[in-house]
Amino acid sequence: MNDATEYLKQARVALIAFEPDKAEEMLRKFEAELQNHPLTEDAATRCTAELSAIRDLAASAREGVFAAQRQFQEILKLSRHLDGYDKTGKKTTEQVGPRSTRKF
Repeated sequence: MNDATEYLKQARVALIAFEPDKAEEMLRKFEAELQNHPLTEDAATRCTAELSAIRDLAASAREGVFAAQRQFQEILKLSRHLDGYDKTGKKTTEQVGPRSTRKF
């Protein structure tokens, strides 16, 4: 098996294991290997499949980060106010967190 393909497989495994530094190292080794040894047609097909899997993992990770950021912002927004009800059943809202400062 071509070393370039093996580097891509190791990069994919590192991404799944949440080891971005190792994944980057493997991708750099992949790039260096391509400069030194051109791929055969069969190896190019395998590399294309591995690169597609890596691209899909990166897209999923990006979507997960965006979702976490949105959730965190919503939690921060909701945590600044405490909603409750008084004895008459009227909704009351109290400021519990500091107001965010805005600089213009």
